[in-house]
Amino acid sequence: MQYPRWSIKTYWALREVAFSGVRVVENIEQRVFDRMLGVSTHGIVYTDDSLTATGSDNLYYDNSGWLPVRRALKDLDPGPTDVFVDLGSGKGQALLIAGQLPFRRVVGVEIYDELSECAKRNIERARPRLRTQDVDSVTANVLDWPFPDDASVVFMFNPFVGDTFHSVRAASSNPMIAGREIFISCTSFRGNTTGSCRLAV
Repeated sequence: MQYPRWSIKTYWALREVAFSGVRVVENIEQRVFDRMLGVSTHGIVYTDDSLTATGSDNLYYDNSGWLPVRRALKDLDPGPTDVFVDLGSGKGQALLIAGQLPFRRVVGVEIYDELSECAKRNIERARPRLRTQDVDSVTANVLDWPFPDDASVVFMFNPFVGDTFHSVRAASSNPMIAGREIFISCTSFRGNTTGSCRLAV
């Protein structure tokens, strides 16, 4: 079935308008979050070796949606034995969101020094408002970082693709954590697919 040329152009024009509107709302939402906690997590940061620059597996930093992430984590009903891990944690927004919930420990892994240091500053500024006090950002390559055997929630928001993603996925199913259930939540490149799954590993 063929559609008139004008209808296709109209569709794409309306689509761009819709996405622009969503982005404006997200920016406002993000600034409210930063202001409430006295931190800085908003904005996009392009790195020298990102996918767009060199074709590597690493993607640029962009803040995750505050309210959707908080809703998703609250729905998991975390308790004092749960450990939250954010792979590719950037400026630490997801760490701060998780830190407001009753996790036993919250840890993020970020390969870029600048982003990791920013996350550490944000954590210290927000610490008086966090429910979980054991919150940290580690500067490391996720492929070299020893995956914790007590992790119960693994979060990723567009950190990397390709071989790196598959290697990390395999690490989260390591025999060291056999017999436990892990929740993995991730968003695909360009944000066009979101989802979470419960793994019995």
